[in-house]
Amino acid sequence: NNLIMKIYHLFFLLILSACAIKKSHKFQDEINVAPSLWLLVSLDNEEVNDTTITLNFDEENRINGYSGCNNFFASYSQNKDSLRIEKIGATKKFCPHVSALETLYLSSLERVVTFYYSDKNKMQLILVTDKNEKIVFIRK
Repeated sequence: NNLIMKIYHLFFLLILSACAIKKSHKFQDEINVAPSLWLLVSLDNEEVNDTTITLNFDEENRINGYSGCNNFFASYSQNKDSLRIEKIGATKKFCPHVSALETLYLSSLERVVTFYYSDKNKMQLILVTDKNEKIVFIRK
């Protein structure tokens, strides 16, 4: 009877410690994306060398930024870790050296469905598209 109680307590502690150890790689304690300013570092697992591409979230559900050639703007909606970016507009400058990257960046933003922070200090933001492509930013 005493042995059964010890086994029961050991089992209970094991379960309790397993629950405490399990941690997600997603740091979502405070899940608001705004206000924040971000610098693009990779797009769909490809490192981005252009260090001027930005994304800025404001508290009025608008975003803006620089996409390598043009300035852009859009609206966004957020519900917990769900994120939708809609109605992207941009200035119309033509820059042949960045047009492909800019097009890919803006079209990827339109397909974002969720986001998470990769670290507890929220210094890296990862947006995830409907095709599970990752858009990675560092805090500017």
